Amino acid sequence: MSDGMSPATFAEGPDETPTRSVIPSVLGVMGIIWASFGLLCNFSAFSNGQFDIPWSYTIADFGLTLLMSLWLLWASINLLRRKRSSRGGLLSWSVIWIIVTLVLTVWGSQFIDQTVDMVVAQEQEAMVGDESAPQISEEDLRSFIAIGVYAIIGINLVISLLWPAVLLIFLNTPGMRQDMDTWETGGSEVYGHDA
Repeated sequence: MSDGMSPATFAEGPDETPTRSVIPSVLGVMGIIWASFGLLCNFSAFSNGQFDIPWSYTIADFGLTLLMSLWLLWASINLLRRKRSSRGGLLSWSVIWIIVTLVLTVWGSQFIDQTVDMVVAQEQEAMVGDESAPQISEEDLRSFIAIGVYAIIGINLVISLLWPAVLLIFLNTPGMRQDMDTWETGGSEVYGHDA
């Protein structure tokens, strides 16, 4: 007894079923995680006061990072909801975040000497009376700490620029643009193409 489906019809069936691209969902979830991590870590900015960094820098760092984290959170949620506006929101966030990160890094680098002096003083105080502590000159200690501070700044810069670079690459692929063009401005369940 035939069910009316030929082998050719059965073979063509899966091809006619649209598959939803998972890339927007992955980017959306990762963006939410990144933004949440930024919000949680942002409060540690006030601890910079112990290194005698001006409060103007600390407040600017806290305020800008807070606003940018909230912006990323909002745009990532819109990406998960497949709103067409999410692409513009994330691309503009990426460009502005790169600028903000570079400006804050250059501004903060002006206080490296103050940071090094504070850490050197703390280490010297800790070594006083400690016979097990290695004997090291102040010059060598300062050089060692300075290298550590510059390394931390470099690593932080690379990590900070990683996510916007990923977004700028993936959101500009032809497949992703075609996929997003099928979305409605208010968000929809439209199925699209893989990037």
